[in-house]
Amino acid sequence: IYEMRMDSGLSSEVSYTRYDEYENAITIEGVIRTPDNQRAGTFTRKIYTHTDGSLSAENYYLKVEPAYQGHGFASEFNRNLESWYIANGFSSVRVHADIDKGGYSWARDGFDWESNPAHSARTMIDRIRDEASRTNNTAAIDQLDDMAQKIDDLEDDIPTPFELSNIGWEPGKSEWPGRQGMMNSDWYGVKNLNPNARALNVA
Repeated sequence: IYEMRMDSGLSSEVSYTRYDEYENAITIEGVIRTPDNQRAGTFTRKIYTHTDGSLSAENYYLKVEPAYQGHGFASEFNRNLESWYIANGFSSVRVHADIDKGGYSWARDGFDWESNPAHSARTMIDRIRDEASRTNNTAAIDQLDDMAQKIDDLEDDIPTPFELSNIGWEPGKSEWPGRQGMMNSDWYGVKNLNPNARALNVA
């Protein structure tokens, strides 16, 4: 499943797998290649078996070299794997968003806070507020202050990473506080996979 050819022409191939008894996890490492077999990037994914027998995955690492970015490899690769995980009964996929665009990209892909969501959201609100202040975006600042107050008062109305990534967005803009604040951010995310889709049978 980790070896596939994408619409962009790039393909993935597995170069190494190993089992970690302590984590009860399989690590899959691989290379991304161009149609003429040039190296275009690398990836690492993990599969965990938990004590209750359930399965989960981790999008541990993926890097596409700059010359080959912008063609949708990462999105298609992750989407194909996620469909396979769902079809084979995986409960969730986790990420550690801490590289370049990762904090923003995983937010746009629907990942939620993995742990301590109130603290995670509060930290991200502060980052995005700094960006909004830098550009004097008072509407975004007011929206962020309202979100922060709700967290402080109740801690049950917590904005998702996706919602925060939208702060300050306007049609035609290439940069806005939510996007810039989540770029190069560091947070742990999880996506709970749709149990209704697990009946699919994907070999």
